[in-house]
Amino acid sequence: MKIGKYEVVHQASYLQMPEDDAIIEFSVLGDDVSFRIKFSSDDDSEEKPLRRIEGSPDPDDDERGLITFFNWRRPGATSSGDPMLVLTLGEGEERKDILFLAFVHYANRIYSVNIQFMLEVV
Repeated sequence: MKIGKYEVVHQASYLQMPEDDAIIEFSVLGDDVSFRIKFSSDDDSEEKPLRRIEGSPDPDDDERGLITFFNWRRPGATSSGDPMLVLTLGEGEERKDILFLAFVHYANRIYSVNIQFMLEVV
C-alpha cells in the first residue's frame, strides 16, 4: 500500500495491557526486523507528565528494537504525530529508512494500538 510518499511495509492493530509488552516481527527489503512495544510512566511527581516516544536497541535482545511510549495512560486517543525514524537498513545508495506512525487509544487499563511501518519512496 502506498500513502503519499510512503510505502507501508507492515501494519498491526492489537490490544495491550499496561504490564505486557508486544513483539512485532516482519520482513522488509529481505531483512527480518523485530520491535518490542512497551508502555511506561515517568516516576516523577509532575501532575501531567508529557507524552513521548523513545526508540532504542532492546536491552533484552540485541537483534530487536525497542519502542517505548511514555505517559500514554490518560483516557482517550492520541497519535505519534509525524512519521518517526525507527530503523535504517543498508548503507550508501542502498540505505533505506524505516519510519513508523502510531495511533493509540487508552481506556479501562487497555491500550488499543494501531501502528504502521513505512519506507519513504518519494
